[in-house]
Amino acid sequence: EDDYEKLPKFNVSDGFVTDFKKRNDFVSRKLHTARRPLVTNFDDTFADQMKDLFENVEEQYIINIDETSWEVIPKILKCWHKRGEDHVIRYVNGNPKDRITVVAGIRADGLKLPLQFIATGKTSQVCESQIGDVNYHFKTHSLNGWTTIDTFKEYIVGIRNFYGYEDQTLHVICDSFKVHISDEIIEFANLNNVKLYFIPSGYTDQLQPLDVKIFGALKSKARRLFMDRFRYDPFLKRSKVDACQDLISAWD
Repeated sequence: EDDYEKLPKFNVSDGFVTDFKKRNDFVSRKLHTARRPLVTNFDDTFADQMKDLFENVEEQYIINIDETSWEVIPKILKCWHKRGEDHVIRYVNGNPKDRITVVAGIRADGLKLPLQFIATGKTSQVCESQIGDVNYHFKTHSLNGWTTIDTFKEYIVGIRNFYGYEDQTLHVICDSFKVHISDEIIEFANLNNVKLYFIPSGYTDQLQPLDVKIFGALKSKARRLFMDRFRYDPFLKRSKVDACQDLISAWD
């Protein structure tokens, strides 16, 4: 890359590209974009941290957490239609743009921790209208519906309480989101006997277990629950509360 400007320019026609792809069995596919990693030596830092952690700490005290967004109307829906139709619409009784932030945690021994649902609004009243009764799971709110300093503090207290009266240090692995790495959160975590480990920026698609293996399966199960109801009652009204219940059932 340092010598990019020294490379000779290469120009060909679209037809040449098409023939080249066909001849060499290449196809175009939708790609996923990501920021260039800011840390390139994670093998010497994060990997060593993880090696030491898993060699010296019981798995029940190692937790991986991550946030995800869950839609009220799942987007990856399919239907049959005649070949050649490019724009297929299915009207639904709900807002396709509505979504809710969910924080999930799994221990290294496989035990799933309570989910945290984050409603959008100024007061706690939105928790009832947007999240509803989620039993032992956590619910909170923020102005934009995303994880904030306050909601993450609540989550730390929640998982600390989940362990009851144990005073064992909890080791939490999370991404380098600005809230997670803030001095206020690190200090708060330490006060609650929680030690945070940060996955290097740009490597969550490789090193974040929930992102790599869990969320895809979780949402797939939740989408099936939605489709089961939608198939038998396509006019059923859909709300954030319903979306939360589907995700809880899938998580369980």
